[in-house]
Amino acid sequence: MARTSSFNVKGIAQKTGVSTATVSRVINNHPGVNEAIRGKILKLLKEESSGSARSGKPVKVLTVVEIDRPLVEGFLSGVLASIAQYTLEHPIGIELCFLPQEQKNVNFLKMLRDKRCEAVIGIFLGERSMQQMNLLSKQEIPAMLVGEKADDPLVGHVMVDSYQGASCAVDYLASLGHKRVGFLANDITRSQALRLRLEGYKASVIKNGLEQDERLVVHHHPTRNTYEAGYLQTKELLATVPEVTAIFASTDEMAYGAMRACRDLNRTVPGDISIVGFDDYPGSSYCLPALTTVSSSLSDVGFEAVKYLDQYVNGLSSSLPKIELEGVLVKRESCQVCPASVSTHL
Repeated sequence: MARTSSFNVKGIAQKTGVSTATVSRVINNHPGVNEAIRGKILKLLKEESSGSARSGKPVKVLTVVEIDRPLVEGFLSGVLASIAQYTLEHPIGIELCFLPQEQKNVNFLKMLRDKRCEAVIGIFLGERSMQQMNLLSKQEIPAMLVGEKADDPLVGHVMVDSYQGASCAVDYLASLGHKRVGFLANDITRSQALRLRLEGYKASVIKNGLEQDERLVVHHHPTRNTYEAGYLQTKELLATVPEVTAIFASTDEMAYGAMRACRDLNRTVPGDISIVGFDDYPGSSYCLPALTTVSSSLSDVGFEAVKYLDQYVNGLSSSLPKIELEGVLVKRESCQVCPASVSTHL
């Protein structure tokens, strides 16, 4: 709900049949108010605040991150850093909540009221948590997703186009003459974005007439961290299809693991095998060789999500946007023309 610096508290109390203290609790986002009554008061407050200027009062945002292990890796680290950047530049509060993936009976509305927050950002949310986000929208509570698409028309999102980005990566490998391109899948059961990267890979393989072999897709196995997953999946891929000349990894962390596996198997990168990652973590330009990858605009997605919530709550915008950024290929040193392609033309 957008707000203003002052409301006709007495008038709203009379219209809703409650005390002025109750209206004040709703304005200041205190818990302990019946949700039906809160909804009536919020509706009147919204009508009264229509067309008003920014209040300047700091917004407090509940940021919910669903996790399956106590590990903050590249994507999440980048998103949280970009959220922190916004808080350094604007008067806004962030309440960070790590939610165990297997936790049941989750109630986002209660969490929001208990922590006296006015808006919610969701990261890595599973099916149950997504349902909670949709319930928040029915209560007219501003909500944004980061990295995933929001189907609810009232919930906004900021994300990169994973399908397009993956297709772009495989198109590039095909342009270098690679015919056998392996894919290292991350946990596609948890993330729509990771599923789209697999779909984009498959579409580009077909479009470019590359070899189609189910063994080229190595599915995710739970590991202690994503680096290890990339390492083990690469060793599995090269043991099963040793003729592979290029690998597209779901994330940069998996690509780092793939590089190490290639080294341990005496395969040079990019001499024997070209590798492309996804996300463009800060370390990707410093590894050896520097990693070619698809940028997921990590410095922007969290920043933009908080910005739009801040503007909406303060009455500077009337809706929350759905933003899908283009995945941009960042060419570095981990790819080269396929050796087989070179020998064919000699």
